[in-house]
Amino acid sequence: MFVVLSGTREVLFVVSALSSCDPGNVHTAIAAAKNANIRVSVVSVAAELHVCRRMTEETGGLFGVSQSQHHLEELVMAHVPPPPLNEEATKVRPGIEFLPYHFS
Repeated sequence: MFVVLSGTREVLFVVSALSSCDPGNVHTAIAAAKNANIRVSVVSVAAELHVCRRMTEETGGLFGVSQSQHHLEELVMAHVPPPPLNEEATKVRPGIEFLPYHFS
């Protein structure tokens, strides 16, 4: 599978936990997402988790805590429109460049 280089890489987590119990070093995972230019966003149903807030800040994502069912819908729907493109993504290139993409 291939992804166009001008596209964006995004992850949206919807969480309802009150704490986290991470099997590995979460800071390594945050750094890996940041280095891969993956924008991580989090919508929390229960409470704010420091690790989730930090992950969104480090990767340029959005963070929100739902205060009601209607607010939850607003937070999730805010991720439907694609984010604005950066300068690199808007450059006109001859041909189309692809990045190999796979699920591991």
